[in-house]
Amino acid sequence: MAVFERCCCCSLRTGCLVFGTLGLVMALVNIGLAFNGFVSYELATEEELHGQVDEILKVVEELENLKSQVDGEVLKEIEKQLLEIQDGVKILQSEGTIENVAIFLKVSMATRIVSVLQSVVSITTYSLLIYGIHQAKYKFILPTLIWNPINVCIDVIIIILYTALFDLALHIVIITTAVYAIVSLLCWLCVFSHWRMVKVQVGAPEKLEL
Repeated sequence: MAVFERCCCCSLRTGCLVFGTLGLVMALVNIGLAFNGFVSYELATEEELHGQVDEILKVVEELENLKSQVDGEVLKEIEKQLLEIQDGVKILQSEGTIENVAIFLKVSMATRIVSVLQSVVSITTYSLLIYGIHQAKYKFILPTLIWNPINVCIDVIIIILYTALFDLALHIVIITTAVYAIVSLLCWLCVFSHWRMVKVQVGAPEKLEL
């Protein structure tokens, strides 16, 4: 396997430290966003969604009654809001839309849970990576080499799931997934190269321990 001698415009050590630090920060941010989603995101059933649509229709009726009591700019604003609400209700009432929203809520909740678990593992492996680079201990770098491909595979599976369920633009999904996979591979190769370099420096056996 090819081994890099440098990471872009900096040394392998510096590049891997930057990669580890960014990965650690992103994992922490991801946990924060996920927990924020848990707090603000309500998992609704199809029946509850239909009930929410009925509530919106009641608001529309109240606004219609209010039109006779106002004029001028206020009337124009109410009519504008009514049109926007009515367009939204029509979309929700179209065939299969509410069912799709219910499925989306369930899938989003499941992927958030998976994302938190991924982030917890990532925080651990990136912390070990940074420590292993600073202390020149190749065994602490190894967990990142094992976890990162697994993490990328999980992300790709989630992307495929969303694409299959919600009819996302296939060409955009393919391009973004390919870019993500290539960048991840390059980062992995940089870490692998530094791992091998540290092994040689400490006089460890050359047998690959992956």
